[in-house]
Amino acid sequence: MNYRKRVRSLQKLASHPILVSDSSDILYYSGYHTPTGERPLMIIPKTGKPRLHISPLEGRVKAFAELRFSEIKPPKTLGFDENSLSVSLYKKFKKKSKLFPAAATIKKPREIKDAQEIMLMEKAANIVKKTLKSVNVFGKQESKVARDIEHSIREQGAEPAFETIVASGRNAGNRIHHAPIASVVRKQDLTIIDLGARFQGYCSDITRTHFLKRDKKQRQLWETVLAIQQECIDLAQPGTELKEINNHYKKTLQKKGSRPRHWIGHGIGLDVHEPVSTLKKGMIITIEPGIYLKNYGGCRIEDMIIIQKNKAKVLSHSIPLLVVL
Repeated sequence: MNYRKRVRSLQKLASHPILVSDSSDILYYSGYHTPTGERPLMIIPKTGKPRLHISPLEGRVKAFAELRFSEIKPPKTLGFDENSLSVSLYKKFKKKSKLFPAAATIKKPREIKDAQEIMLMEKAANIVKKTLKSVNVFGKQESKVARDIEHSIREQGAEPAFETIVASGRNAGNRIHHAPIASVVRKQDLTIIDLGARFQGYCSDITRTHFLKRDKKQRQLWETVLAIQQECIDLAQPGTELKEINNHYKKTLQKKGSRPRHWIGHGIGLDVHEPVSTLKKGMIITIEPGIYLKNYGGCRIEDMIIIQKNKAKVLSHSIPLLVVL
């Protein structure tokens, strides 16, 4: 990873020195993986080299220095991440610096993925593919399926990017982010599986819906969602606002007598959900339409796509859309 280039990109955007406190941003600008429980800080000046302040317990990182706040010399004016800096640290910096919110500026360079980032996200998607192939879904409790999925992800050298969703039958129709319970997954029920892997910091986020092919209602629902997804992928081009695609999704569902229960997609990278507005070449987003029928079942299909000059490329294309019956 070219961390110097990333730092320079932020320096070009920033009008003042920047205080970085979010662990994903610190990884992006320095390559430092934050251990659980630690809260490192990184100060990126307007010009020159940044300083990473870590716990003395993490002394193995010899290239960087100190953590004691008394040893940190904040600039007179400092941009900070208003979404991640703790209140206690905010108060301390406030005594020495004039602070202004800069979360959007800090995350701006992360929007466009470079070749190595894309490779890691493809690897994270491939881990999901292998997991879906290896885990038996039917005849087990939702919670057991979720545990098996997360075990498979860990066996492949990754971590779950978020808590796995396994929602079958009514559970798939009544709740968007259903927490797996003791309900047994039956072959005759619509079953939504939403899973993701985090590999070397980078995430995948994929959703597949199992259905009974001989059930006309289920098949038509699945085919409708798939068609909507393809329409939205076709709209994903440089210069298009994600909200425009979401509006298309909303209007399409309304014509079919349904309503959206979530956005059409989101940015993804070091975090599962990353902000995105105007699409640009090199961005990676998800497209995830869904239709949910209360007390019956639901269907959601989610893929990761990379924005290209003309037609978007589906990054998770190798993951079968249909893993059933």
